[in-house]
Amino acid sequence: MDTKHGKGKSCINGTIYEGDYKHGKREGKGKLIALSGNIYDGEFKNDRKDGKGKLIYPPLSPEDMPRILEGSWAKDKFVTERPLTSVSVNVISQTLNLE
Repeated sequence: MDTKHGKGKSCINGTIYEGDYKHGKREGKGKLIALSGNIYDGEFKNDRKDGKGKLIYPPLSPEDMPRILEGSWAKDKFVTERPLTSVSVNVISQTLNLE
């Protein structure tokens, strides 16, 4: 049987994975893109999210910002104490008249 080992890419049931493999399993650094639009970018061990990583949830509406869960993972579960946060960047341009 031919199993992936090293860098590779796969698509299973619409979920795309690109990254490191070890003996056919996701192992090392990689990126997982789900049909839902969720993106996990981080470390894998034994085919699961494990180690440092970031899970990005797409915006629920065009006015929303993506939500990001970043920290440590173990066996596909988020284990860092940091709560789910929203990311928002506002650029404010203002001219001050100093007279």
